[in-house]
Amino acid sequence: MMGFMSILIMLISPNLNIHKVDTLFFMNIVLISFYVMIFIISLIRTMQKPVTLCLNDRGLVIDKTETCTQSIKAILISGKIIGVKPVGKKIVPLRYCFEFADEDNQVDALEAMMDWANQHHIPVRKTAFVRWI
Repeated sequence: MMGFMSILIMLISPNLNIHKVDTLFFMNIVLISFYVMIFIISLIRTMQKPVTLCLNDRGLVIDKTETCTQSIKAILISGKIIGVKPVGKKIVPLRYCFEFADEDNQVDALEAMMDWANQHHIPVRKTAFVRWI
């Protein structure tokens, strides 16, 4: 994603004509600003430390944010990425998306999470899901 944003910025930047300030000039400035913002957010997300996941009887704790089982609509799995979809949300919030860092125990961790979800009557679906940035 960062590479794609860099390419877009490089493609739009040469089209800026400082001597001719018009609507197209301002639209290009807005686009470049948007792409730079997405690039910076992606860079920050890449450098963040891994989140922790804890399963308990009351709910799910993702990086010190506790979510009770009644507020979880479903657990969605898309390849290696797992998303916890809250009740009343159409997309999975980014803070509820994660993947298991330890590849050796990934299968065991996924099975434990699926068992936890079955015990609490939370549906688990293997499907693509929408998440924000």
